[in-house]
Amino acid sequence: MNFAIRDDDTCYYTTPKELEDAYKEIANIPISLSVIPYATFNHGDTFPYKREYFEGKKYADIGKNRILINFIKDNRARYEVLLHGIHHEYYKCDDFWIPEMMYLSKNEIRVLLPEAKKYLEDIFATKIRVFVAPSNWMDARTISVIDKLGMHTMCLLSKKFDHPLSIPFLKYYVKRNINKILKNCESIGIQKYKNHYETEMYPISNDIEMWNTYLLLKKLNAPYIIYTHYWELNKDKEKKKTLKRIISRMLEDGAEPCFVSECFDKI
Repeated sequence: MNFAIRDDDTCYYTTPKELEDAYKEIANIPISLSVIPYATFNHGDTFPYKREYFEGKKYADIGKNRILINFIKDNRARYEVLLHGIHHEYYKCDDFWIPEMMYLSKNEIRVLLPEAKKYLEDIFATKIRVFVAPSNWMDARTISVIDKLGMHTMCLLSKKFDHPLSIPFLKYYVKRNINKILKNCESIGIQKYKNHYETEMYPISNDIEMWNTYLLLKKLNAPYIIYTHYWELNKDKEKKKTLKRIISRMLEDGAEPCFVSECFDKI
């Protein structure tokens, strides 16, 4: 049984100290950083970054933050880089914020996603193997592109046909809905598509819920990927304590920590 910590929103505005402060109490656990290549200052109505970092930019290029880039490159045993959208921008429609992978056009996704992947690979001198959709929300247009790129991802299958139509998708779709009806559970574990794998991811909630999720995924022989945000942990000390407790409990049970990308290698 493997588990991984996925930290979202590393970008131009992030400092090494913020990452260190968020995870200093779990110093021996690898952290997978979902990195935004050209970040916007706000995520809809959420402003995750300190306002003094904002310099009037619409898009802030992470390549300009050399201190952060060198810090991550110098600590490869601790951090890996995942691709987290392009701008993490939202479009407001009828008082509802739509994340970028749902409002970008099919052609924009086809062009911008490979460019963003290559850009991060160049500046971090590493291979980017995992895509994380902003707000964990994407549809068949994005999934088609990441499959061509051979990038793995995480998502919860929904009732909607949000994947390219294929025999594997139909199989997982039916399995998900049967589980939902009979077991009140949407988890189905690892899913294999043409050129990529997918699995589920889970937020930090409470000790009981997280332990039950761990036991379910252990039964499914699936990794437990916990996602959070460094800026969130630095603001919410209770959430940080909950994460520390569940990690300690999983380690005692024999689970092994790894990077998110390694979860797919162990299939």
